[in-house]
Amino acid sequence: MIKEWKWDAEIETARGAQGLPKFDLWEQTEDGSHRFDFMSKIMMKTYVNMTNAIVRLSCGPECDQQAILLSVHFDSTFGSPGATDDGLGVAVMMDLIHVMSLRPPPKKNSVIFCKVNLVPLLRAKGFNGGEECFQDASHAFIKYLDLKDTIKAVVNLEASGTNGSEYGNLTGVDMAWYKNSYLYHTRLDLEENIGVGAPQRTGENVLDLIEHLANVVMLKKFETTSTVVFFDDLGRFFVSYTMVTVAKIYTLVNALAAVAVATEASRPTPRSLLSVLFSALAALAVPVHAAKFILSIGRSMVWFSYGWLPVMLFGPLSVVAMFSAQYLFHDKRASTGANELSTLSGLHLLLTGLVVIATYYNIGFTYLLAMFSASLSASLIFSKIMGNIRGAHKVVTVEYLTYIIAATVPGLFAFITSFVLFDLATPLLGRHLYDPFVKNLEAVFGSKAEFKTATENQEEFNTAFLINQF
Repeated sequence: MIKEWKWDAEIETARGAQGLPKFDLWEQTEDGSHRFDFMSKIMMKTYVNMTNAIVRLSCGPECDQQAILLSVHFDSTFGSPGATDDGLGVAVMMDLIHVMSLRPPPKKNSVIFCKVNLVPLLRAKGFNGGEECFQDASHAFIKYLDLKDTIKAVVNLEASGTNGSEYGNLTGVDMAWYKNSYLYHTRLDLEENIGVGAPQRTGENVLDLIEHLANVVMLKKFETTSTVVFFDDLGRFFVSYTMVTVAKIYTLVNALAAVAVATEASRPTPRSLLSVLFSALAALAVPVHAAKFILSIGRSMVWFSYGWLPVMLFGPLSVVAMFSAQYLFHDKRASTGANELSTLSGLHLLLTGLVVIATYYNIGFTYLLAMFSASLSASLIFSKIMGNIRGAHKVVTVEYLTYIIAATVPGLFAFITSFVLFDLATPLLGRHLYDPFVKNLEAVFGSKAEFKTATENQEEFNTAFLINQF
């Protein structure tokens, strides 16, 4: 049942005379049922009197055919006050409605505010992909409300902390507070534990985004998220490009790799490729077995108290495993420089091959592989040029700066990404106390996030730093 609240005619006339947006308000109450897949389980849900509150701000009929949806949910999980999940989102939305209703109307697209989480619209993946009532209200919105047909883009305000292929062919972004997620879905999710400044920062960012979408962007020409790659650069810049651009960029990356091989700056062999693969497998296998040992002695939560503790616990084991693997493949008949180049070349071949495969399948995170591949190609070509300048044609050497060029940009990027990952993953994975897989997953995360410094043995440094970051 859809109930539309009608404003007094005098109020509507007065708002129009003042140049304010048209203000529509609906209350939706529905009964229904649906299937919900959650954590590899299939559930059949039935709901009664599920309610959505919906507001639309527009310039009139001319911009009502295209809309941006801003969604939150006003329920909380059992036993949790829900200050951030999703009380903070509701508060931000209410303030946005207040602010935008007193500003000039949108120029191109209407804005719909809905108090219900619409994660299924985004096909969200991760720890905030299922809501407290398992998407009952979302199902009601999509199934029974005609207004959904006008929505072209979605912004979802969500939380998994206290700070911090599309369904229906909709494009969207999930904006979540993930810091300090130890309090997420607990009795401590209280107002006093919300990060200082989080509501203000969120409101400012979302307001800017919504006003840009409403006044500037032609939603008919919107790129769907499946054709766009986007990420932030060290938390300072937002990078976005289409898959068409991706193909051109990755072609250049692969061309640079081909130049490195053609000039013999990179000299991959089956042995060098095998050594890199074996090192990577060892870096994963040893921490996983360590996690099993920790489980066997009854210390399954030893990694849980601090976000970066898995790195300190499992990272050194990963380093030892990689050193041991490289020792097995070390060619004692070759010089140190030849062994270094062999390892670098094997890693170079592996990364380039992964870029080609990931590009073919349009995998979004290929930019990480491309970043490593391009940096490594450039560093190897640099080492080759410097060797020719110094006349070192017969003796294979690897310049010290080679490692800096190869590792600085992707290493820093991987470090920052790992920092975010552990802030989010460690507290949330710790809730699955019954699942041994979680312990293994934390071991894998810890083994791959260790940030290395140079050692005297450059071959070992290269393997420990570059492969481990990869």
